[in-house]
Amino acid sequence: GSAATLSALAMGFELTGAGEDFAAAFLDRFVLSDPPQLAPDAPVLPLIRLCTYATKDKGLACIERLRVLTGQGLLEVDGGFPESYATGAELYLKGDATTAVETWRADIMDPRVRPHLRPEAFDAQKDPELANSIDAARGHLDGGVVSARHMRMARRAVAGEDMVLARRLAREVVKHLADGDVEIAGMDEMQKLAKPNE
Repeated sequence: GSAATLSALAMGFELTGAGEDFAAAFLDRFVLSDPPQLAPDAPVLPLIRLCTYATKDKGLACIERLRVLTGQGLLEVDGGFPESYATGAELYLKGDATTAVETWRADIMDPRVRPHLRPEAFDAQKDPELANSIDAARGHLDGGVVSARHMRMARRAVAGEDMVLARRLAREVVKHLADGDVEIAGMDEMQKLAKPNE
């Protein structure tokens, strides 16, 4: 799939809150199968991002498989395999957000890598500015559609006591996502936040 398709898949994982199950099914079918069902030009950065939504064991196996496939020349990666990004993703999957964030700091300025970092890890390390910069970069990648990044940015605005921004973002989420066929994780929170002060 294209980078945009894989990014849309990741957005779906985030919105439904069922990422582990859906990611595992995707990875089993396309990355971990023998032979893998990936085109030689499959974009590795969004694939690694998808690995981070799976269970620890499945995600680690996914990243290692992508590393091996790249080393064997079965995946063509412009500039080589993104080792620091992959290492940070492995640390994230192992539950070590602190070291993952430190590893990813080298990647934050790379516009190819930034949208694929996990902003939740930066939130956990109390770094809302970098988390927002990742979510902003994702907006460019996904065409600006309303997604879970708006929910994260609304929560950060609340934490920063910017209630005007928080309500504006929450209203966007409610307007575009509340009436869909799929239950959205965190929608109740956004609906409460979107209401004007009484």
